[in-house]
Amino acid sequence: MYYYLYDNYSKEQIKYFTLFVLLIADLPIIFFTFLDIYKFKYLDKYKINYNYYRKYPTKNQIVCGLKHSLISLFGIIIPITTFGILFSNYIGYFPYNMDRELPCNIIILCHFMFIFIMSDILFYGLHRLMHKHVLYKMFHKIHHTYSEPYSLTNHYIHPIELIIFFIPPILPGIILKTHISIMWMTAILLNWNGIFIHSGYDFSKNKYLDYITPSVKEHDLHHRLNICNFGSTFTFMDKLFGTYKKFYPNI
Repeated sequence: MYYYLYDNYSKEQIKYFTLFVLLIADLPIIFFTFLDIYKFKYLDKYKINYNYYRKYPTKNQIVCGLKHSLISLFGIIIPITTFGILFSNYIGYFPYNMDRELPCNIIILCHFMFIFIMSDILFYGLHRLMHKHVLYKMFHKIHHTYSEPYSLTNHYIHPIELIIFFIPPILPGIILKTHISIMWMTAILLNWNGIFIHSGYDFSKNKYLDYITPSVKEHDLHHRLNICNFGSTFTFMDKLFGTYKKFYPNI
C-alpha cells in the first residue's frame, strides 16, 4: 500500500492518507454499537458485570454518544488534522520519515514498542492531571458522565481535552522520526484500544486476548470508581505510582 502511494503521489499528498487512517481507527465503534443495539444474549457473558447485571446503553444514550462521536471526529479531529497537514506542507515540515523503503523488522518492532509505551506514560500523566479538581470540573467530568461506559463514550469528551490528548499518540513518533506508515498503524491500534476499553465488553476470558488488551477491565473500573487505573493501554504506570486496582466482579 505505501509503495503504491509513494510511487503515485507526492509526500505532501501522502500526508492526506492520514485522514483515511483516522476513519479506519474508528471502525470498531460500529461493531460494538451494533452489539449494543441488538443485545445478543450469547454475548452477555462477555459484558463486564459487577455484583449486578450490566444494562445495555439505552436508545437515547446511543443517540447522544453517536452525536458526540461525530462532532469529535468530523468537527475536531479531522479538521485539526487537515489544518496540521496544510500548515506542515506550507512550511515544508515533515515530522515523520517518508522514505520509500520501510525500516527493517527489528526497527519497526522497536518503534512500535517505544510509541506504545511512551504514549501510555504520557496518557497516564495527562489523565491524572485531568482528575485534579479544577481541570476535572472544567473538562474531564464530561467524559465521566457514564459510570458504565460503552464504545461511543470513547469520544464523549470536552473539545479542549480531546485536543490535549492528541499529544500521547503523536509525540513519541515525532521524537523518533518514525516512518509515517508506522504512525498510521499505531494510530489505528491505539484508538482501537481506546474503543475496546470503553466498550463494556471483555473478550479477554481467552487467556491469549488478555495479553493483547490488558487494561479493558481496569479502565472500566476507573469509570466506576474514578480514583484508580489511569493508564490506557498498559497497567505498569498505575502499579508504579500506586493507583492500580485489580478488577473484582463484586466491587
